[in-house]
Amino acid sequence: MNPLKLRSPFFFHFLFYLFSFFFYSSFWILWVSSLAYHNLLGTKRLCCC
Repeated sequence: MNPLKLRSPFFFHFLFYLFSFFFYSSFWILWVSSLAYHNLLGTKRLCCC
């Protein structure tokens, strides 16, 4: 049995979760910073409003 073959699914899952967490956190930081920027300007340019 190859140990690399055993560890590769866990490694790929870890990479996938790490990449998804990084993408989600960067998107959330961009969204919050844009909301704070529009609130500082006093203009509420939101899609829902």
